[in-house]
Amino acid sequence: AVKSRWMSVPAGKKIRVGADGDWELPIGTVLVKSFALGGAPVETRLFVRHTDGVWAGYSYEWNAQGTDATLLEGGKTKVVGGQTWTFPSRGQCRGCHTEAAGASLGPETAQLDRDFTYPGGVTENQLTHLARLGLFDPATPLPSPAARTPLPVPGDATTGTLEARARSYLHANCSFCHRPGGPGRSSADMRFSRTFGDTGLCDVAPEAGDLGVVGARLVAPGSPSRSLVSLRMHATDGARMPALGTELVDPVGTSVVDGWIAGLTRCP
Repeated sequence: AVKSRWMSVPAGKKIRVGADGDWELPIGTVLVKSFALGGAPVETRLFVRHTDGVWAGYSYEWNAQGTDATLLEGGKTKVVGGQTWTFPSRGQCRGCHTEAAGASLGPETAQLDRDFTYPGGVTENQLTHLARLGLFDPATPLPSPAARTPLPVPGDATTGTLEARARSYLHANCSFCHRPGGPGRSSADMRFSRTFGDTGLCDVAPEAGDLGVVGARLVAPGSPSRSLVSLRMHATDGARMPALGTELVDPVGTSVVDGWIAGLTRCP
């Protein structure tokens, strides 16, 4: 599927930037994500911050003609283009968009610190573009470019070391639950901003089952086959992680994470 994203911030409202790079988006913000197969729209999701400050997610299902979309009251699955498509329920949206991670996930300093080609053909760093639009609160300004660390692209070796790219993948796909205060069933902290030694991953026994693996660890240096982080990424049953929103094993993500684990010789 092809995925497109938009962000609408109410006029006159500002984005507050946290010291950890997380953003507090103002009340009235709407985040939009739309999916298409073969050029035809399938689903559009809205994530809205209401007047009480609480975020809520809504899924719309497009009709076969691609002319209108219907708000779904609950989750559902159907076959689209020969594949099973899952529309999340509103409760499932909050399963990933956790309070610990600030509810909104992708809009954060590290993930958006990269170039994007905007309509009209202009290419610009996304943070520079948003700052030029005056969207950031002057009381909590963005760090200077020299003080920022963009997240490496997992599948692009030119953007960082193997470890950095693996940690980037875990940050984007796991850290919204696996961080202090999150619902992840372990004490691990998979945020990229933590040193590897501070993540609570290396040579740590799993707290939520070992999948029947003798000597299992969250990350076992040199052994992806004993590492629950890797095994759950490869799983296609109820042991799979992330638990929601995934149907297929990610070949790029697993290759990068497995390569990093295999190359570890010891814990920090």
